[in-house]
Amino acid sequence: MRGDGAQGGEKGELVGHADSGRRGAPSWKGACVAPDRDRFAHEMKTSVRQRMRYNRPRRLHWDWRGMRHLSILAVALVLTAAGSAVGQERNPEMAAASEEWLRYYNAGQYDAAIAAGLWRLRLADQLFPGDTLERAEAANTLAMSYHSKRDLANAQLFYERSLAIHEKLGGSAICRTMNSLGDVAYGRLDMASAARLYERALTCFETLRGPADSQTIAALFDLIEAYNYPVYRPDLAAKADLLAQRWLPLLERAKGPDDLAVVRLLREQGKALAARREPNRASAVRERALAIAAKQRDAAKPDKARLVLEAGLAEDLASALTWSHPDHIRYTARKLAVLETLYGAADSRTVAARSYVAKLRTSFPEAAVVAGIVKPAPAPVRQWRHR
Repeated sequence: MRGDGAQGGEKGELVGHADSGRRGAPSWKGACVAPDRDRFAHEMKTSVRQRMRYNRPRRLHWDWRGMRHLSILAVALVLTAAGSAVGQERNPEMAAASEEWLRYYNAGQYDAAIAAGLWRLRLADQLFPGDTLERAEAANTLAMSYHSKRDLANAQLFYERSLAIHEKLGGSAICRTMNSLGDVAYGRLDMASAARLYERALTCFETLRGPADSQTIAALFDLIEAYNYPVYRPDLAAKADLLAQRWLPLLERAKGPDDLAVVRLLREQGKALAARREPNRASAVRERALAIAAKQRDAAKPDKARLVLEAGLAEDLASALTWSHPDHIRYTARKLAVLETLYGAADSRTVAARSYVAKLRTSFPEAAVVAGIVKPAPAPVRQWRHR
């Protein structure tokens, strides 16, 4: 699960790192064990992506990396396979190198983690020669260390080395490593290359795990976000629209028509349509997403992710209209109402939105009346004069 730090204290349980300044920073509490390969391998790769997309513009959003959205935190791929764990038990040096890498990586000491990762990779080359899982995972964890340090050239080098071995071994690690390479391209703002790698990763996940799997859905959003990166590319915007059209029925069948993933995909489709200069379709898609986001709102226990999406959709709809348009004022007022529920009346974001709504109400009083946020002034009462 993911969030701002999961709680736990059992042996081998993943917990948030209390001393780290990073949101959802990874930590491993308890002895090193051999967890399920597919689940935890995805978790570690996802944690790296959270830290690596530092070039993404800041905007109102919930941290979506797996609903994948309490934080999925990092653990070592070296511990993900039963065969690998057996090999480590026979090689104390390998186990010690793995634990040392984990300790440094979880503490955010990436230079030390790189040194430990290089030592571990040398041990894997000596103890497990050939195209072995141990060598592939050692290269992958070293790539993660470089990736977290934002050394994208070395990260790409070792991800590619890991991928070359995984492609001979088979399994979903191929999909994950392709996605990691897509993250490297994304970090360089090379959206065309990132999209190609994400396309391969999505096809791989869909083939091996099916369209309803959480990792497949996560790969879907990686791809459509690369298509929708805020630099207008007509070819990528068209691909985003087609991808959303294909996947919406699949998500509705797999997750239900009111699931948050459906709302997210509709919002991404709206962005693509707006980029393609199709305002009517974009508005219709966003209205549909907004209706779904607001449908299951529970005032007693609000869903933060759903509220953030609702506020973002209201902002998307408002930004497509001129300030004096009644619907611009209506959507802005709706965003204010959501922010008050989400953050409280005293939060700076709420205060800024309230000030903006007040400015709109003052500047465009007639439009504010049409929007329904200001009551019309009562008609003057005619005074009859009796003679």
